[in-house]
Amino acid sequence: GQNNPEVLFYSFIKLPEGKMSTRKGNVVFMDDLLEEAKAYAANVVREIRVDYSEEMIAKIAEAVGTSAVRFNIIKVSPDKGFTF
Repeated sequence: GQNNPEVLFYSFIKLPEGKMSTRKGNVVFMDDLLEEAKAYAANVVREIRVDYSEEMIAKIAEAVGTSAVRFNIIKVSPDKGFTF
């Protein structure tokens, strides 16, 4: 089966271009954000530690990318808006 999306409720989350709108299609999906964060972390690790295996880089990128996204979400109180 198909997974239903999970919704994160915050007061108001905006993009740099303006507010998100599912009707207009300008939204950020959590899966996409996590993948981008992991890819970024993997690239940083590759630059710093050229001796690490791809398996090690993937493990580090998973932990760092996911943790960075979580931290940036929870550091803001749910009753305050923020720009994503």
